[in-house]
Amino acid sequence: MLTITGRIKDMIIKDVSNVPPSFVEQVLLQHPKVLDVKVVGVPDPAFVEEICACIILKHDQKLDVEEMKKFSTNNGLVGNLTPGYFVIMDSFPKTPTGRKIDRKQIRAIAMERLGLKENAE
Repeated sequence: MLTITGRIKDMIIKDVSNVPPSFVEQVLLQHPKVLDVKVVGVPDPAFVEEICACIILKHDQKLDVEEMKKFSTNNGLVGNLTPGYFVIMDSFPKTPTGRKIDRKQIRAIAMERLGLKENAE
């Protein structure tokens, strides 16, 4: 049984599955080079949304996409739980109050770096 933790509005709709970002984040945080990670849904015409893992690396670490994909699948992120994109960031933007991480801004930055646009309705 899968229990949803976190906010429903942050849920990623990939194909026919609802993917809770917190589940994917917990797995990716186990990677020894990862300091922090936030997972957002970005537009994808085939899947409605694709999982994008936005990662802050520990000091002086480098990480390539293939290494992260292999780590993901080896640690249970298979099928619709596998991130399609990995974006390295220096920090995560915060809301205007400065107290919370702004997932909307993270998504916008990831989309810009990936060259993605919103899906046409």
